[in-house]
Amino acid sequence: MPDLSSRPFALPLLCAAALAGGAAPVVAQTASQGLLPAYGADVRVGDLRQQFARTFDTNPPVVSDRAWTFSPAIDVTETYDSSVRTRTGTGHDLITRVTPVIAATALTSRLQGTFNYSPQISLYAANSTNSGIAHNLNTQGTATLVEDLLFADLRGYATTQPVLGGLASQSSGRVNEVQSANFSGGPRLNKRFGDTATLQAGYSLARNVMSSLAPRGTTPVAAGLNSNYTSSTENASLSSGSDFGRINASLAAVATQYEGAGLYKGAFNNNLNLSGGYAVTRTITMTGSIGHEDIVYGPGGPKEINGATWSGGIRLTPNAESTINASYGHQQGGTSFAFDGSYLPLARLRLLARYSQGIGTGLQNLQGALANASVGPAGVAVDRTTNAPLNLNSLLGQQAGVYRTTSGSITVAFELDRDTLTASFESTDRQLISNPSTTSGGIGTNTGFTNTLAWQHAWSELLSSTTSAQYGTRSVPGGTTGSNGGGSETEAVNAAFTYTLSETMSTNALISHTQTKGKSFGTAPVRDMALVGMHKAF
Repeated sequence: MPDLSSRPFALPLLCAAALAGGAAPVVAQTASQGLLPAYGADVRVGDLRQQFARTFDTNPPVVSDRAWTFSPAIDVTETYDSSVRTRTGTGHDLITRVTPVIAATALTSRLQGTFNYSPQISLYAANSTNSGIAHNLNTQGTATLVEDLLFADLRGYATTQPVLGGLASQSSGRVNEVQSANFSGGPRLNKRFGDTATLQAGYSLARNVMSSLAPRGTTPVAAGLNSNYTSSTENASLSSGSDFGRINASLAAVATQYEGAGLYKGAFNNNLNLSGGYAVTRTITMTGSIGHEDIVYGPGGPKEINGATWSGGIRLTPNAESTINASYGHQQGGTSFAFDGSYLPLARLRLLARYSQGIGTGLQNLQGALANASVGPAGVAVDRTTNAPLNLNSLLGQQAGVYRTTSGSITVAFELDRDTLTASFESTDRQLISNPSTTSGGIGTNTGFTNTLAWQHAWSELLSSTTSAQYGTRSVPGGTTGSNGGGSETEAVNAAFTYTLSETMSTNALISHTQTKGKSFGTAPVRDMALVGMHKAF
């Protein structure tokens, strides 16, 4: 295996070779489901424009009669930030950002995919050491090698996000930035035996990298973040077909091996699982599973998890657009409730909810989230089953160590002809289970809660706006005593406007105010931002 540790972006060309869209997961889910990515659009300063319209769009895009489409563009913005973070404190600055956008789709008999890459060049006027490039990539693809039998899946994802998390999560400087990347690919066999059974088998090689852009972490939260690993996953499953009527069953085996340092040295995760369901009626199915798991981490990790897994639950399908799964069971060394629901009680109203628990590092959780996500409009990550938007960023930011994470999210979206109203609530609880005394051991147990209200409105055919209000709380070890008993409370309001000048050009503006009470984790208690920009499509 070649050493890729010094080349975190060694595989983008591989992913670009097979643009993605609707591909099957490259990294198979373990037999026990584990932590799921939260529902909800990623509401970040700079990403608000048209975010909700793109992700909750009820009108399917017009299908092009061209096998290949290319949509290059460029964004240029000027931002005033009152609280740019440096190694010696915070101060105001003017930031010029240039973002080329390379977007493409492929829809041929042999290749289907979507490619979205937008590197962002940031130039800081007063704090030039913060200047640099942030890589943002979301792409996936499937190539048909043998019709109805053998396929090749590729997946690529990269993003820059704040180490310290928070609501106003556009970067406040490279001292507070971490670059994460995930590239994976491999062959997949899919053999159907009439209506009796389907056999699937595959292999995936994945490279995962997380790198703090500052030479050294400046807070306990940032310590030990730099990490990378290569994983190999073999999976096979045999699932019953419609010949069995009301009964469905699946026997699945997944084995993952890790190559890396620290927590990943000699680590592996093996799962064997038999799951099934019985359709009581057309809308009610009783579900259950039984299996075995063996999870091992390297030095500094938790003790080996080895034992039986089980679950029991129910699946509801009240209409063609809705699926609700609820269960209770034991997996990844813990016993918990799990819920995943997408429900449309009305044509214009969408309800989405998730509750899940799992163990893993930040990189492992990102890899698992990407296994459940595909690339939606404008490069937005969406759930493979529900096509609902996913939020891959957390209020708690990125942290080293192995955590047992419990996550819950609820999103309500109401769509009118000219408006989209969205409310999202997300709760995260991280229980540290690795050794905190090691470099990559983590900072201890911490929790976060976020709620977001957003309104997108089309004032005319040319002018649209998105406004949002957010409130979040964090409790992190080492936090000073504040109004929430140790940690922080943060409030943020944003307003973004887009005006169309022509079919290929638009202008945009944004204002933002963020205020934090209690522990600010190195960021300024008050942060104000103003942005003006231009978008040009070619």
